[in-house]
Amino acid sequence: MKVFLSVVLLLTFSVVCWGCTPQEIEELKERAENGEALAQYNLGWAYDNGDGVPEDDEEAFKWYMKAAEQGLAQAQYNLGWAYDNGDGVPKDNKKTVKWWKKAAEQEHADAQFNLGIRYFNGEGVKKDTDAGLKWVTSAAELGDGTAQFNLGIRYFNGLGVKKDTNAGLKWVTSAAELGDGTAQFNLGIRYFNGLGVKKDTNAGLKWVTSAAELGNATAQFNLGTRYFSGQGVEVDTNAGFKWITSAAEQGLGSAQLSLGVKYATGEIVPQNNEKAFTWFYLANRNGNESAGYWMGGLAKEMTPEQIAEAQKLSREMVEANPRLLGEK
Repeated sequence: MKVFLSVVLLLTFSVVCWGCTPQEIEELKERAENGEALAQYNLGWAYDNGDGVPEDDEEAFKWYMKAAEQGLAQAQYNLGWAYDNGDGVPKDNKKTVKWWKKAAEQEHADAQFNLGIRYFNGEGVKKDTDAGLKWVTSAAELGDGTAQFNLGIRYFNGLGVKKDTNAGLKWVTSAAELGDGTAQFNLGIRYFNGLGVKKDTNAGLKWVTSAAELGNATAQFNLGTRYFSGQGVEVDTNAGFKWITSAAEQGLGSAQLSLGVKYATGEIVPQNNEKAFTWFYLANRNGNESAGYWMGGLAKEMTPEQIAEAQKLSREMVEANPRLLGEK
């Protein structure tokens, strides 16, 4: 399950240990067996994450359940995930909803958001857009950035709610200001293109850059492309190459294709068939069909030795950075 402690819980109860010693685990077990809800939750967390004890989903579930039954919202939320993933217990979407609702009613923002999505989608519960909107809005109002972004997109597109571009802009901006990279990228594109907001290239550049700096690969690729073409920003090939490379190194196939084309044509960088072939290969592995055509055409111009060198290079690159193939 690998559920991590919420910030709220950490701020309220500073008793969780990471790298727990055997003595700390024994003390935790004693308190948990004596009925202390927080100790029960923390012991469940330890078993969930293999911290100081062997990882054991069934033990994690057991202790989460005990804490949840005493009303601990974070335990209720984690219990919902256990039922959702089938960790230590058979999967049961209805019980997932049941426990998330209990946590949501205690103003647990993550539970509220996830519960809202279940109501919107009719998963584990009868589809109810009003209930979905209620819970996602509640999570957004509690400051959950993911909920704010989701709510903003719903208002922009009229998904389960009456279309309202002002409300959409409000919530997407709130999420962006909280540091949600996806929201920042979305907001930047809206400013660049005047979608639901007055066109403003400076604001567009600000938000897309912020998302790129947070590691959003799509934003990095978009920003790199803009620097190469001068769309909404002065041409800067060094910056363009930097951002497209960053996106490619995170496994974004379109960015990898772009790098391959630049190495194949000698645009911006010295022409290098081996590097081009390597980037085409990686892009194709990540589902980019165009890369396969480029790779096939390039192979006709390469010797068997060059192809072997490119294959060796790709293996070495993936070994050093598994994210090149979209692996985290």
